[in-house]
Order: sequence, then C-alpha cells, then structure tokens
Amino acid sequence: MIEDPVWVRAKTSAELRSSFKQVLKHTKYSPSEAIRLFMRKTIELGPKEVRKACVDVARNLGKSGKSGNPTIQGKSGDPSKSGNLGNPGNPDNPGNP
Repeated sequence: MIEDPVWVRAKTSAELRSSFKQVLKHTKYSPSEAIRLFMRKTIELGPKEVRKACVDVARNLGKSGKSGNPTIQGKSGDPSKSGNLGNPGNPDNPGNP
C-alpha cells in the first residue's frame, strides 16, 4: 500500500490515453496501477536503458508517421545524445535541465 501518496500529472493526447485504456481493458490493471508499475520498472532499469527505450519509441513513431510528443532530440539533433525527454518548446514540460 502507498504510505504517503502524491499526485503525478502528465499531459498526453486523447488518442494515446484512449489506446492505453483499451489495452488495459484486457489486463487486470487499472491505468493508475499500470503507471505505478511503469514507474517502478523505470527505476529498476536506470537512466541509460530508459533513454535508449525512449529513443527507440520516438524513432518508431517517426517511421510509422504517427504524431506524438516524444521530443528527445538534443541540440545536436541526435536523440541518443540528449537526456531531455520533455518538449523544449512547451514551458509546461521543459524536460530535464
């Protein structure tokens, strides 16, 4: 059980949210439970593995022509060289400094 719960907020597209919930309908997890599990797995993996996974997803989204907001590219234009997983053009989500 969570001892002292805190809120985590994130903005996403309606399409991503809907798809996420549809996938979870076929599992035993609520959206909140799935997000908590994702957060725990992220901690287990560590920053290097998480960055690689995010870059892979962003590249696959680009290849599929799907829109999204996985802005990962650094100043060099190479996504693998950046730790910024936010959107530098969005003041509400500046990513990691």
